[in-house]
Amino acid sequence: MVLDNDFNIVNDSTKVNEFKPFITPSFELKNNSSALDFLIKSEIDNNWLEATVVLVNEKDNQSWEVTESIEYYHGYEDGESWTEGSQEAEVLLSGIPGGKYHLNIYPASGDISNKNIHISINANPVVWRNVWVTILLLCLYPLYAWYRMRNYEKRRWMNSDYTPYETD
Repeated sequence: MVLDNDFNIVNDSTKVNEFKPFITPSFELKNNSSALDFLIKSEIDNNWLEATVVLVNEKDNQSWEVTESIEYYHGYEDGESWTEGSQEAEVLLSGIPGGKYHLNIYPASGDISNKNIHISINANPVVWRNVWVTILLLCLYPLYAWYRMRNYEKRRWMNSDYTPYETD
């Protein structure tokens, strides 16, 4: 974990639905090339929050920009409770060179009373999607091999009077 902090966001009185931008403390990526998993959370309630996050290399000012929206709504209607959205969002950036970085964050929200945003960054996370796709493909191969073997045996026995397979 290279960054894991709660940040207070301050309303910008000159703009509607926007907060004052802020800069996070610096952090360092030690590997030559890293993937970064950003997790953005906020205690929004029946509202939305949007954060433009700019990752800035402090040595050469190279930057990567991501805008992520969080929406969470809930209610009770016709005797049923419902929820929509989530109070967190996740973004994955890959191929980030090593060095010292900070984030410039530009939050906006429909709820100007929202006072908190949590940001955590994990370097070189395990991307489970790749693992699950590989496992699925490995599980499909035996089915494919069985199907090919069965069709081969069926064709081989096709003209025999003693075929164990049904023929039309």
